[in-house]
Amino acid sequence: QSYVIPPAGSVWNWGVVFDFHHTGPTGQPNFQIASLPTGLEFWVSGGPTVVNRPTDPGFHRAAIGPVTKNVWYDFMYHVKWSSGSDGFFKAWLNGQQLMNYSGATLYVGESCYLKLANYHTPLGVPIPVIHSRVVRGATQADVQLPSSPGPTVAVPNVVGQMQTAATSALTGAGLTLGTVTMQSSSTVAAGSVISESPSAGTRVASGSAVNLVVSTGGGTSSGGGGGTSSGGGGGGAFDSFTLAALLSSLIGGLWRARKIRTALYRTPEPGGPGARSAQQRDPLIRR
Repeated sequence: QSYVIPPAGSVWNWGVVFDFHHTGPTGQPNFQIASLPTGLEFWVSGGPTVVNRPTDPGFHRAAIGPVTKNVWYDFMYHVKWSSGSDGFFKAWLNGQQLMNYSGATLYVGESCYLKLANYHTPLGVPIPVIHSRVVRGATQADVQLPSSPGPTVAVPNVVGQMQTAATSALTGAGLTLGTVTMQSSSTVAAGSVISESPSAGTRVASGSAVNLVVSTGGGTSSGGGGGTSSGGGGGGAFDSFTLAALLSSLIGGLWRARKIRTALYRTPEPGGPGARSAQQRDPLIRR
């Protein structure tokens, strides 16, 4: 779900951007995402009496955080609908659990239904709420969506730098050191980077490996295995440098991000109908 706050200068007192509405004519919904001047909150109401105010018995709230514009709020819920103490409502935002409520999630003698709500203080201007991809299933696996692509970073220019400095620059940019190939060069000082792959400026996934070609100096070649110079002198220094280069290599893990638009999986009540198959609505819904 994505929420856009009103224009500057408007007096915003309250709003609701999503709820599971009870079937009764009055009172608070059984679940809602409330928008207040202090930020977004989860509200749950249920039990033997209908909740009208936050001070009434059966009301529970959990903070979500301040409103951030131009980003998706990716919610996932696990709920057992019950008017008794065996009910529960668990809520996650962007993979982080923000609510773990146990207790009544329905009013006695009532049920509820999903509503893509947009209640708010009268402002005299359009207030849009965008819902994308609402999914329901009997298990968490039913409602989890495929992983979204992770962030990309630009490969820094490390050509000409010493290998240790180049490695630090790569890891500082969120990348990892890949294969290091030693190659003789009459123009690049020993220990300095001759080339990198992918090349500088290329945008790659965070955590990707960057391969380096490092100079051994003029007239010396490792032959892929760190050999000594045949011209006499400097062979010992090359062997020491190769060992230092190997010890300085850093290996990192790939970063992955998972985004779930809006997901719900429910636990059927005892004796209730069997688990329904996953359902989803792909078209963008605008209110």
